[in-house]
Amino acid sequence: MAQKPLFKKAQKAKSKPAAANRHGKVLKVKKGKVFKAPKMEAAKAAFNDAKELTTAINARNESRAAGLAEQNGGRLAVLRAPPPVAAAGNDKRKGRGALAPKPK
Repeated sequence: MAQKPLFKKAQKAKSKPAAANRHGKVLKVKKGKVFKAPKMEAAKAAFNDAKELTTAINARNESRAAGLAEQNGGRLAVLRAPPPVAAAGNDKRKGRGALAPKPK
């Protein structure tokens, strides 16, 4: 008993077409939630306490990991990213950097 004619009646779910104003650009995937600090005083105090505790725990974990690495003959140093360089004034030519002063 073939049932193929029954399957022909079922329709597939339609997918939305790409937005007309996207012009071939790829969608950006949003990752994570936007963080907003609490505004109420009691919530602020609890938030700051939890933040200090987290900082202390992370520092201890990093120092412990560094100690274990040094015991095993290696070396582990926790590096921080360098601070961002401040923009150089009103440089209208983007991508070329600040102009150096001309020698006299």
